[in-house]
Amino acid sequence: MCVTYIFFYRALKAQGIDRKTLPYCGWFQPYSAYIGLAWMFTIVCTFGYSSYLPWSVSNFFINYTMLILAPILFIGWKLIHRTKFVGPMEADLVWERPTVDAYEATFLEPPVGFWSEMIDLLTFGKLNKGRDKRAASVAQM
Repeated sequence: MCVTYIFFYRALKAQGIDRKTLPYCGWFQPYSAYIGLAWMFTIVCTFGYSSYLPWSVSNFFINYTMLILAPILFIGWKLIHRTKFVGPMEADLVWERPTVDAYEATFLEPPVGFWSEMIDLLTFGKLNKGRDKRAASVAQM
């Protein structure tokens, strides 16, 4: 997830799109993506420490097979299918935007908020029965 965001951020910068124009703008980005990536890398590389003391070949392969296998499969896929990474200038960041904007325009009311959604979730929507916030549902009546 962190790598995906870092690539997305690079594409935004290369294409001159400001993050503040997006519907959601996370705090402390892109730095938190780099910190998260470094932390996950540390965890993934050290989670099998029990295979080192005492050294056990079987425990090593149990803990680290996926770390060895995943890059081999990824590189193999790239070579066999001749795919390439999408460059920051080539990334299509606006193709689906009109569709998403049109969908969001169908909502009549603003979102209810996190805690209201949690209450709806816990009460199975019985407190706010029949509340549909899309214009399409009003047009169907």
